[in-house]
Amino acid sequence: MARRSGFIAGIVRANREAERREAARQRGESQAARALERAQKAYGRAQRDEERERARLYTESRMAETALKNQQLDEQVGDLMGLLSHTLGVDDYFDLETLRQKLVLPTFDAQGFDRPEPALQLETYAQKPPTFLAKLWPGTVERYERGGCRRTCAVRSGPKGARWTRGKPRPFT
Repeated sequence: MARRSGFIAGIVRANREAERREAARQRGESQAARALERAQKAYGRAQRDEERERARLYTESRMAETALKNQQLDEQVGDLMGLLSHTLGVDDYFDLETLRQKLVLPTFDAQGFDRPEPALQLETYAQKPPTFLAKLWPGTVERYERGGCRRTCAVRSGPKGARWTRGKPRPFT
């Protein structure tokens, strides 16, 4: 026959079962945390190893490049030494005067600037008589006969030469 237990025994048993499950869960979490920590450490080690390998390869490539450049420099020095010994045996004198070109200057053409400018002609600057259509406008003929617009142009000559003035003539200063 099955054993009977009371209500309190059932509660105690349920508590023990819950505690066991909680302990198992905590063990699982701690194992997962340790596994995560181990994976992170392994990843860090792999990164450091990869960085060391990259540095080693870089150093090797730089050393090979340096050796190649040193070899090229040795070849160039050898070529220059051979060139020097070759040119010492050859007389390669040349005259610099043969390279100089004669200076040829073109003749000067003043293009008319050597003659003085013509004197100013008042007729070229004076007011022209009004045209037929302009005479039809009221007051145009009277203004022309009076001497043009408000400002007139005049040529004056004085100690400083000819000067154009507008409006009333002013004395030279």
